[in-house]
Amino acid sequence: MDYGGPEDLAGVARFLARLLGDPAILPLPPVIRPMVAHLIARRRTPHAMDKYRAIGGSSPLPAQVRALGSALGVHLGPDYLVRHAFRYCAPSPAQVVDELVGAVDRAVVLPLFPQHSGATTDTCLRAFTAAATGSGLTWTAVPSFPEQTGFLDAVMEGTLPLVEDGCHVLFVAHGLPRRSVDRGDPYVDEVRRTADQLGSRLPTGTTWSLAFQSRLGPVEWVRPYLEDEIARLADEGIPALVVVPVSFVTENLETRYDLDIEAADLASSVGLATYRRAPAPGRSEALVAALADLVRAAAPGVGDHGH
Repeated sequence: MDYGGPEDLAGVARFLARLLGDPAILPLPPVIRPMVAHLIARRRTPHAMDKYRAIGGSSPLPAQVRALGSALGVHLGPDYLVRHAFRYCAPSPAQVVDELVGAVDRAVVLPLFPQHSGATTDTCLRAFTAAATGSGLTWTAVPSFPEQTGFLDAVMEGTLPLVEDGCHVLFVAHGLPRRSVDRGDPYVDEVRRTADQLGSRLPTGTTWSLAFQSRLGPVEWVRPYLEDEIARLADEGIPALVVVPVSFVTENLETRYDLDIEAADLASSVGLATYRRAPAPGRSEALVAALADLVRAAAPGVGDHGH
């Protein structure tokens, strides 16, 4: 499971409305949330469409999740049936549950979020729970994997070829409102664990730091903000910057626009001579193998008892 994303410009407004209608994203009383979500989505849609136009007119996420699922199915073999679902677009958890009932003995839900958060992992699992309740389908969920060796390997495969003497590596994760962390959301702690593990794998002498991207609204979010960290590094005279997304396994608007366009433009404007961005792992063999290990751990005995 993943968030999903619009596969054409016509789907942008619908995707935003579904996203903002989720209480995990817009924590308002149910009686007013739909109206507020509609108003915000209508206001944001033109700007969001401009962003999607800048990266080709659609989100790369759905196609990459489909490709990752296909590769995972091949890796796991015939005892597993792999299907994908999206939280805010088709196919929905309900559609996939209908397909799985009667076709498998049990299901394993794999949220494609390396670090656990109420705004990502939990909202996907709540949606699947609602769809599966009363269906007779038995299921379990894969936990987050911030320090899973194969996941770290996959990130480093795209990072190390970009690292050169004198460069600074900036690990970047999607931001989270500070209030969510204060209420106990484990996401930021898990992101820092991921960054620490990745930093330990860099060549000796390579400096690195962590920042958070895609802040929205007037409330305080987790710091340091990406734009502040880029400015700080420029002030320190860093000649080359390698930006590494660590909270996504596939490309999406936040990597293709926020990092490749906005952050790159900012880096140029503050005088950074070189800006490179490591790719999301996508369907890399290391990530596929890592996800397969997580699924097998969540479904012991498969192979002896069918799908």
